[in-house]
Amino acid sequence: MTKTELYTSVAEVLAKFNVKQAAQDEILALLEVKKGGVKANPEEFTVFNADGVATHVLCPITNLWFPCTEDNFYFTEGVLRGRVSKFGEKLKKDFVKAIKASKEAILNDVINGVISPEAGKEQVAQLDASTLVVPAEVAELGSAVRPA
Repeated sequence: MTKTELYTSVAEVLAKFNVKQAAQDEILALLEVKKGGVKANPEEFTVFNADGVATHVLCPITNLWFPCTEDNFYFTEGVLRGRVSKFGEKLKKDFVKAIKASKEAILNDVINGVISPEAGKEQVAQLDASTLVVPAEVAELGSAVRPA
């Protein structure tokens, strides 16, 4: 049974048994077929030229604006594949890898008695609170200010 068929069947049963309209509306609202996807406004993170072509995109990882070139982003058949820049993708990957290695080292230190479990928990909490730092050489390639 599809969601649409289920919705129709439930609506018929509710009407048949004279369920109050307010209750019917609430139940049917829960069963409504919803469209998936993210609701985002591309103009918030993309700069377009007069022809409607994207010229710059804001990378959500580095929080920097990069020109829409193959040096900065991945393209498939001339179409931008996503808004994460190549630099942001590498930084995120390296950051996650370093955090994982650090947590494993802390765990080994706790197991081997080098540090106490409490000290290990504190160090892991510090790692979890750490944030990604954008190196100066990457920051120079992008712009912190939205291009005009």
